[in-house]
Amino acid sequence: MSDADLFELSLLSASQASTMLNVYLSLTFGYLITSYIIGASLSTFQAVVLSSLYTVGVIPALVANYYYSIRAAEFELLIGATYDITSNDSLGNAVTWASYMAVVLTAGVLVSYYFMWNVRHSKSA
Repeated sequence: MSDADLFELSLLSASQASTMLNVYLSLTFGYLITSYIIGASLSTFQAVVLSSLYTVGVIPALVANYYYSIRAAEFELLIGATYDITSNDSLGNAVTWASYMAVVLTAGVLVSYYFMWNVRHSKSA
């Protein structure tokens, strides 16, 4: 495999990670908007179904985002063996950022669940 192929695979993996981030954001904001608009009027069963569907959609997006971010970092390291393109600066390397993103996005899911719970248990409703 040539360096150009590795570079292209790195870009494709980074693009796929970005696509999975967009899927995550779309599902999360859809869940938050739905929770805000109709969350208080949903029955318990409906809220559980909505939250379950959100989970089924968002977990693969989280896992895929992490996977493709790591793959892009691996391809970057393979290219970096030949060319000095890797950047290990004070902000950390790509693997560190992929792990950081996984933690932040997982926290976003948990906060979304809390938001739904808070809307459903609001005193003003």
